[in-house]
Amino acid sequence: MTDGGSRRNERYDYIDYAKAVAIFLIGIGHFLPNGSFARVALYSFHVPVFFFIAGYLYRYEPKTNLRMWFRSKVRRILVPYLLLFSLSLSVVFLQNGARGVLKAVTENLFFIRGSMLWNSALWFLPVYFLCVVSFQLFNMAVKGRVAATAILGIACIISTVLIDKNDLYAFRIFGINKCLCMLPFICLGYVVRQYRLIDAVIGTRAQNSRAAFMGALFLGLLLSAGAINNGDNISILGNDYNNVLLFFPFA
Repeated sequence: MTDGGSRRNERYDYIDYAKAVAIFLIGIGHFLPNGSFARVALYSFHVPVFFFIAGYLYRYEPKTNLRMWFRSKVRRILVPYLLLFSLSLSVVFLQNGARGVLKAVTENLFFIRGSMLWNSALWFLPVYFLCVVSFQLFNMAVKGRVAATAILGIACIISTVLIDKNDLYAFRIFGINKCLCMLPFICLGYVVRQYRLIDAVIGTRAQNSRAAFMGALFLGLLLSAGAINNGDNISILGNDYNNVLLFFPFA
């Protein structure tokens, strides 16, 4: 989410490790039984971590060329989404012909009718695009203020709860409800980076005890997430958030 410069070329090993582990766990999670302790525990964080990382890597640049920035996001996120979506339509055409293709497009592309009943594996990309664009526009409006970002995250959590509890269908169109659900993780990542909270628990021997404490805390939350929701479903795609107020701190 950065804009040019040497910062774009910076690499953080622990970020790459986190992505690799999350991808691995996403694959495992899809093979676990619905409602099982392990599936619920994994689903409580394995997708949100990517949004957290997006916020963690975000840099507010006052002189960002919005047009160029937007083009880069379209190229890196939407083009792969549209390409994969188009390729998968060949299977639909072979099975159901032109009518099947038309139905698949009008019902599933960009959550245009509020759901993604077919080819749901691609849901992540349009939601991610909507989140990063919204977050960029918000930061341009508030000039990257951390306090404003924290308030945005809290507001999105409250909105997610209200939308979920009242089943407000209008917010499902274009995946708006899922964007509101995922934006707090981007906000959290941004706040963590600004206050260098991760740097406080990694890097030196003197900080090993802190890292161990954070690891134990994470494991405790993970076990709690699985225990409290055991037997239920947790799914961002299906709006199965269940104990939504607990979902965010566990993730």
